[in-house]
Amino acid sequence: MNVKFDQLSANFDELAKKCDSIADFYKSAGSDEEIRYRRVAGMLNTAGEKVDEIKTKTRDNMVNMSVETATSIKHDVKYLKEVMLKD
Repeated sequence: MNVKFDQLSANFDELAKKCDSIADFYKSAGSDEEIRYRRVAGMLNTAGEKVDEIKTKTRDNMVNMSVETATSIKHDVKYLKEVMLKD
């Protein structure tokens, strides 16, 4: 499962870098679109950090995972999916 989290985090990082590159282009063109792409890059970076937190929580509790911890991880994944990625 943590391999999937690693891949997802890497994908968010790659997309954030691409958005930063697009923002750099718009900045050099003097366009206000730069702000939009910087905001998207920031949101993608934040999503990647959240994935890393979920991965760490999963790894640290793999052996003795309680119902509360599993519920917390489930909530974090749901938050990532429904809130962070919808913006």
